[in-house]
Amino acid sequence: MTWNLKRWEVYFLISIYLFSVAIRLGPKLAVDPHLPAFQGDVWYRICMAQHIFDHGRLPEPDIRYLPYGFVPMWYPPLSVAVLAALSKVTTLTIPEVVTRVIPFFEALSPLSIYVLARYLYRQHIAIYSTVILAATSSFIYWTGIADPQSFVLFLIPLYILWFIKYAKGEYGNTSLVIMGTLLGVAFLFHLSYFVLILVLFMVLVYFATQNSIRRPLIAFVVLVGLSQMVAFWWWYPRDLYWWWIKGLTSSSGYYTPLKHFLEFGAVPALLGAVGLVYLAVKRDRYFALLGLWILPLFLETQNETILQLIGHVELSWETLAKPLEGFRFYCFLAQPVSIAGGVLVWKLTQRISAKVVFSGVLLLLALNLWMYDITFDLINAGITRPEYDAAVWFRGNSSEDALIVADYYRAQMIAGVCGGKALLGGLFPLRNVDYPYIQAPGQVQDDIYTLYTTEDVEEALQIIRRYRITHVFYSRNLEATGYFGTYLQKEKWGLEIPPDKFFTEWFTIVYQNEDIIIFKVNQ
Repeated sequence: MTWNLKRWEVYFLISIYLFSVAIRLGPKLAVDPHLPAFQGDVWYRICMAQHIFDHGRLPEPDIRYLPYGFVPMWYPPLSVAVLAALSKVTTLTIPEVVTRVIPFFEALSPLSIYVLARYLYRQHIAIYSTVILAATSSFIYWTGIADPQSFVLFLIPLYILWFIKYAKGEYGNTSLVIMGTLLGVAFLFHLSYFVLILVLFMVLVYFATQNSIRRPLIAFVVLVGLSQMVAFWWWYPRDLYWWWIKGLTSSSGYYTPLKHFLEFGAVPALLGAVGLVYLAVKRDRYFALLGLWILPLFLETQNETILQLIGHVELSWETLAKPLEGFRFYCFLAQPVSIAGGVLVWKLTQRISAKVVFSGVLLLLALNLWMYDITFDLINAGITRPEYDAAVWFRGNSSEDALIVADYYRAQMIAGVCGGKALLGGLFPLRNVDYPYIQAPGQVQDDIYTLYTTEDVEEALQIIRRYRITHVFYSRNLEATGYFGTYLQKEKWGLEIPPDKFFTEWFTIVYQNEDIIIFKVNQ
């Protein structure tokens, strides 16, 4: 019954898929295919994929930290390998794969919520839940920028459904082995695997509250164990749990609760919140399940606010306290919120005309997307095509050991085009390692900013020698909108660059296209 979809249900899911493709791909068709939206480390993934494409092997050690010391390949390898493989199969560049091919896969992400909501409640609630999720602005965004977490998001409702049915004895041990193996594949695909594990743990807690713990507990342990075994070859030799917990850091967003509310999507958030309250008042049988699913994800969206409230902002460096910026968890929170919202909409249709209610919800969701300006976010690259062309030139006209410096945006892009060759990592300093300049809180970004802003050529050369920089990138766009992530940059975007130091005997112009210049350092 769970998987026995009627014909109209199949048509409905196809229509949701087509909408999801259109809203993700449509805006991108109007802009250059080589300029993906700059978010979620898209160019860092392109960089690793380009390295695999060029050399036929994983980028070991990690490209981001090469100028400072050895850091193992900590990023899940399967997703970047898939990008490289798709590039070979389609003959498109990797950025083109990201903007023209991946949206067709990302569009699957909202569909799986339908089967879970249908199992927990009924078909109409499943429809409303799926529509709400598919039109949640933050869910569209975080599953529309080629972030591999869209695969894990697709899996989460399916794993919850399977877990419930296995706990009830409806599935056997063969399915347990299959699901454990697939979970290992998800681990190799993206680290949001740990979010999936967290959600399954909360489902386990739900069964504990129902005094039915033995079978789901065994399933949980086997799932985690099998998934770890599948990925053992990758994480164990590199001691990656030490690096994830003790070595690496993540960036910060510091959003206010109000901004979180608006960025998540005001309409879906209100529908879900009121729906959850309704379920609590009615003592719905699945209120505890949805509440437990929501709780840790909501707390993670507010992790930076919580650390500020308890007076321990220094814990922002700890990945266990703040694994990612809070806004990175919106898309995971959107799934249970959409089910609660679907229940509310269904309840309203019992009192008011279903056509009126559904039409009103669709209108509100559309207005929310318009106010959020989802189209702009999906194509906001932060760089220009001439800058990309300069990076392509640099790829073909520089040695393997070349190292170019630029602001955060352009350095990431150049590294993506070249599969390396750019000074990276400054916004992600390391902990508990004795590597100069990159040890938290780090000085790399301060140095890069000083390199551009100083009028003293000797000070600039000192920084260049410190990191063994061979080339310097300049563009008018960098000067106007460059981002360096340092307290030295008084304005968030842009800086004033005294150019005279670059027009000395220490530098040679090797590339120039209008206002874009690449200087080579004369060693």
